[in-house]
Amino acid sequence: DKESIAASYINIGLIYRDQGNFQKALNNYFTALKIFKELRDKRNIAGSFNNIGAVYDDQGKYDEALKNYFMALKIQQEIGDKHSIANSYENIGLIYMYQDIYQDALMYLFKSLKIKEEIGNNQGIAVTYNNLGNAYRLQKNYSAASQYLRKGLLIAKENGNIQDIKFNYLSLATLD
Repeated sequence: DKESIAASYINIGLIYRDQGNFQKALNNYFTALKIFKELRDKRNIAGSFNNIGAVYDDQGKYDEALKNYFMALKIQQEIGDKHSIANSYENIGLIYMYQDIYQDALMYLFKSLKIKEEIGNNQGIAVTYNNLGNAYRLQKNYSAASQYLRKGLLIAKENGNIQDIKFNYLSLATLD
């Protein structure tokens, strides 16, 4: 049952990532990727690239993270997986934000927001509003930052998501 074996490698990789053991996480993700490629399982191939990108993101290896996020995105677009496309846009936007490339960050975050609105992903919309607010805050556009953070907070409260409410309040507290 190769599919279950590959899924187990992903789960093991997630644990190693949570523990900060990035090399072992990557080893497991690459093993899973190889199996998913053998199975021609595009959805999980894309998911594997996304997981690999996240590990590089955690390490601040942004070029490698972007490379993997874009590989995931390409496959997600081929199979029409809107939920995953939105998440990849978000991940790419955040990498650009970390690199102070705000124009690209905002472009990808807004692409993510548009899809999340289309598919009715309210929890995702709250997260994206928070990320947009932080991108504007980093550019010292406090008016726009406040606007998006407050929208995110409102949706997070409607959703009852304590974690998103906390993140929005924390972001609002950092406005100068």
